[in-house]
Amino acid sequence: MIIDINAYCGNWPYYPIKVRTNEALVGLLDRFDIDRAVITSTKGVFVAAAAGNADTAEMVAQSPARLFAFATVAPTDDAAAIDQLRECAGQGMKGLRLFPQHHGYRLDDDPVLTQVLGACQELGLPVMIPIRLMANWSMPTLDVREIGNLAARFPQVQFIVAGCNYGEARDTLGVMRRQSNVSMETSCLQLHEGVKTFVERAGAERVYFGSGLPLQYPGPGLAKIVHAQITDAAKEMILGGNAQRLLELERR
Repeated sequence: MIIDINAYCGNWPYYPIKVRTNEALVGLLDRFDIDRAVITSTKGVFVAAAAGNADTAEMVAQSPARLFAFATVAPTDDAAAIDQLRECAGQGMKGLRLFPQHHGYRLDDDPVLTQVLGACQELGLPVMIPIRLMANWSMPTLDVREIGNLAARFPQVQFIVAGCNYGEARDTLGVMRRQSNVSMETSCLQLHEGVKTFVERAGAERVYFGSGLPLQYPGPGLAKIVHAQITDAAKEMILGGNAQRLLELERR
């Protein structure tokens, strides 16, 4: 089973993308034999979290066996962020994505974020935080060490670092070594033998396949794992086993 833990849906504000409908998104999954994908609407990243969550839920409802949702909230929405998170969890969304560099807050001193993560801890929701949205140097970035500090404050929450590239690999590995509740996904990883390096130094059980589709084409994302010099058991874990366990998904 292949599960893409880092996918998106919706429009892209910087240039037009072809994959915007449910049919096109599922068709792209089929083309690469990806069984399931965890999606978040780009509207929640750039415009409004609540509207993005509604779009995500609508997309998932059209293909509930193939698509799963991560919600997004903005602590800058104050108390509404907590209400939005609980509503999304009640709808069956599997986790939370945070975009501090796009929503205008910091990870180290936001009081509402503390409440949001407390709710994630209570609800058992994993939290994904992208260093960058995609492998494009124009995207604003986040220091992965801030994620590590947050993970230290909330040791019962499972954090997934998204968007790590070769420039952040060393710091990401350092964070993962210090914090057992931090994992990473592979969508932006371009480091030579990067997948092998993370498997050897952090463990295959803490690496997830992510493509960043449709902002990025999924073929290269799959190839870097399929052709990595790691065991078949490690590939199986990365490609789907880890996500299946984390999100408590049944086998199809």
